[in-house]
Amino acid sequence: MKEKIVAIGIDIGGTEIKYGLVLKENNEYYLINHGSVKTPKNDVKSVVEIIFMVVDKLQKVYPNIDAVGIGVAGIVDNNRGKVFYAPNLKWENINLKKILLKKIKVPLFIDNDANFAAIGTHSYELKKRYKNLVCLTLGTGVGGGIIIDNKIYNGYFGLSGEFGHMTIYPDGERCNCGNRGCLERYVGSQWFLKMAIKKIKENKGFQYKQILSLVGNDINAITTKTLYLAARKNNVFAKNLWSQYGKYLGILVANIVVTINPQIIVFAGGLSGANKYFLPSLKKEVNKRVFPLVTKCGSNFFSIEKVKYYCSSNTKTLGILGAAIYTIENIL
Repeated sequence: MKEKIVAIGIDIGGTEIKYGLVLKENNEYYLINHGSVKTPKNDVKSVVEIIFMVVDKLQKVYPNIDAVGIGVAGIVDNNRGKVFYAPNLKWENINLKKILLKKIKVPLFIDNDANFAAIGTHSYELKKRYKNLVCLTLGTGVGGGIIIDNKIYNGYFGLSGEFGHMTIYPDGERCNCGNRGCLERYVGSQWFLKMAIKKIKENKGFQYKQILSLVGNDINAITTKTLYLAARKNNVFAKNLWSQYGKYLGILVANIVVTINPQIIVFAGGLSGANKYFLPSLKKEVNKRVFPLVTKCGSNFFSIEKVKYYCSSNTKTLGILGAAIYTIENIL
């Protein structure tokens, strides 16, 4: 066995393509180089060109690359490396692995990006201390990765963990996937922001003016980060928005607790940084929905307090790490 193994990890999200080099040495993983570029919209060819550019760039840094792992925000057949559907990328039936193997001449693994985020948390951040976990990626969409008995769970054909497309309102707003009432339609960053801006336009009070003052009164410059900063300034409107966000997410987490029953639930992705403002309402919602069930079992059997929550501190690089770690462990 080689003393050092190096893999490239690439994370293709709806907003950014992140990439990096990961080294395994003495049973430890190290991220030794990383960067990002904007994701081209609705353009598979441009994404492929970026991947080739990234691989070429990183091979110049470290010529002896052993393998490449790529996570995609969508439904992926990880055996064939085929992307069935990626709603936020507008991809359908793309045999990504077949396209990429024309130029990439090392072992190549492709899977859902949230699965790789879960692996990154499980193996890198939490050092495999938990056998069973669920990782929720909160960004443009809402993804999920499930670890059971220290192994990623893909489901029958790669559909597991698509928590963002669980229905919470049967006749709700239409999602990018075509369904109505998906969780993602309410807590995905683009929809969350759209809802916030709509309310700001409809109201003229101090709380709304305070948010506008953070962006030079340009309503089109408001981002989810603006709403986070407003909450930090104790803006009641912003804090209520994050509280509502936590309530929606709490409905999902309650469902996860009573179906998968993991030891720990991990939050990753760009919006997870606002956890201070959404976790209280999330926990309240989980307790409200799960507590009546567990009390029937008796406190000695299970306590809702046993459910642990963890917010990743490597949210920008988690997908890169997970993609590379999965790849390395599969070529050993």
